[in-house]
Amino acid sequence: MKSHPAVRRAGILLQSGRFNRAVACLEAALSAEPDNRELLDALEHARLQCSQSRGWCRIRHQLVAWLLFPSTLLLAISPFVLVARRLDDWLPARQDDNLLTLLAVIMACVMLILPLILLGARLFLWAWFRYLALLPEVERDNAEVQLARAINVAVLEPQYSQARERFVSRNAR
Repeated sequence: MKSHPAVRRAGILLQSGRFNRAVACLEAALSAEPDNRELLDALEHARLQCSQSRGWCRIRHQLVAWLLFPSTLLLAISPFVLVARRLDDWLPARQDDNLLTLLAVIMACVMLILPLILLGARLFLWAWFRYLALLPEVERDNAEVQLARAINVAVLEPQYSQARERFVSRNAR
């Protein structure tokens, strides 16, 4: 089904953050076609996004993303930090191979921290999509736009796409 030209234009305006212009565009189209249900629904959606773009609602999803991301990474890395404190007691103290021991410890830390960071990223995506499930359907798109502004989603791209597909398929049921 083809959508009304005013709805397509308003969608573009909404994506670029020009909420008031999108509402004005839809109101002008509605004055010419007052009984068009598609225009009425689009206007309701645009007004909702316009009201959410002000004040607290505008940064709420960014704030949630900023709180979730570091907390999930810290949660994933915390076992390593607890073990690292005991590493000093575990390593033998020899005078002749301090550099070799230091290099071995650095390599072991890198090999342990990288999987934990990946685990933290997956944990973040799980928590993020749980948060999205709590939101009304109209607000989910806005939340994903806010996430892109808060965190570089391109870095998480393969995992983000997979998690998003699972989320969409789970919500479609």
